[in-house]
Amino acid sequence: KVQDRFNDYETALTAYQQEFEQVLMLSFDELTGSVEQTRDKLSAFLGVEIVLEQYQELVKTKVNALGESLDLSESTLELLRKRYASQQLYLDSVFGNNICVA
Repeated sequence: KVQDRFNDYETALTAYQQEFEQVLMLSFDELTGSVEQTRDKLSAFLGVEIVLEQYQELVKTKVNALGESLDLSESTLELLRKRYASQQLYLDSVFGNNICVA
């Protein structure tokens, strides 16, 4: 159950929003998936130009840096879905349905 505290996204994101005036929330899939759109979003939010090639290189080195395959059994995935269903609902409300799905 200790891990559950690290997966309490609602509490963490709410605290960030209360502490900081401006918070840009991006899912991991947004950071790594649509590189050009995300670069544009980050550039606009930060007020600086981000060089696309440098951002692509950064994303490329960070994606799956541990070599993980995420090959989990269906029973393990179902257990995790049930355990974190409330967190999934919250993430869906913030990022859109099925944006943050393992």
